[in-house]
Amino acid sequence: MVACRGDHVAAHSYAAAQGWTDAPVIQRSIDTITAGNGRLRDPAASFIESVGRLTVLGRLSLRPADFHTGGSNIKVGASASFVAEGAPAPATGLQFEDTAGLPRRKCVAFIVATDEAAGTEVGERRLEHDLTRAVAEEIDRVFLDDEAGDDARPASILHNATTINATGNDGDALCSDLLAALRAYKGSWRDLAILAHPHQLAALALSSDVVGPVIAMFTGGSLAGAPIIASEALADSGSPETSSIVLLDQSGVELATDAEIELRVSRQGLIQGETTDSPPEPISISLWQENAVAIGAARFLNWRVRRPGAVVRIAGANYLFGG
Repeated sequence: MVACRGDHVAAHSYAAAQGWTDAPVIQRSIDTITAGNGRLRDPAASFIESVGRLTVLGRLSLRPADFHTGGSNIKVGASASFVAEGAPAPATGLQFEDTAGLPRRKCVAFIVATDEAAGTEVGERRLEHDLTRAVAEEIDRVFLDDEAGDDARPASILHNATTINATGNDGDALCSDLLAALRAYKGSWRDLAILAHPHQLAALALSSDVVGPVIAMFTGGSLAGAPIIASEALADSGSPETSSIVLLDQSGVELATDAEIELRVSRQGLIQGETTDSPPEPISISLWQENAVAIGAARFLNWRVRRPGAVVRIAGANYLFGG
């Protein structure tokens, strides 16, 4: 599809002209891949899975939600009890609050390459790798950057979250701050997950004699049985040595996702860029004149914190470099 610049008919002809023994299978795959409108079907699962492995979202078990579907959040949930044979089952009165549906939000990544580079198998894999990482990094950034939402992006789960300021930078301060965060946490203990920068995971591992049973590696681990998920997106802006540690109720955050992705391939149009001058000047680049192809991928998703106390963070943590 990339070699044929996203042209469904041309891709059919290209497969037939190669003399491949499995050309009919490939042609049927092309029909499966697109509906003629650039929206991918089966490859969407592979792309979303690849992105999921790299994101915090993909490693959490958040509460599923739909787009644009209003409903009610359960403030006081259902309960269960044992009853005698033939006795009526007690019903628990549920308390609801009305909520608005989750609107679609689109995360888009674009990459530009020459026709020659995009037309090879290695080139396609490289472009897919770069697009996947770009989408994953942007999703994590928005998920954890403490900013409010707007018409373009979801609100970060850290926006208006309960915040505990770090009180020091050694193992004792780490233990004290974790205890304070645990006391402020109002979510489900069964669904508790801890998010931390790899720097703080190293500090946890080095402070296990103070903190308690911890298995911490740069990629994640566990603390007292709760899973730890590592993310570099938790680093403070402008201060890479400090970051946040987050206690998250996975059932307290809703996530709406689309099973499809959008893929756009074009070699005609203008790309807006900047020169390397200081200050940089805007510049327009013609794809046709540069013999280049632009490839874009878009994923639709949105999330929302359901209840207060479901997210607690320790802000300004610097237990590795400060201790």
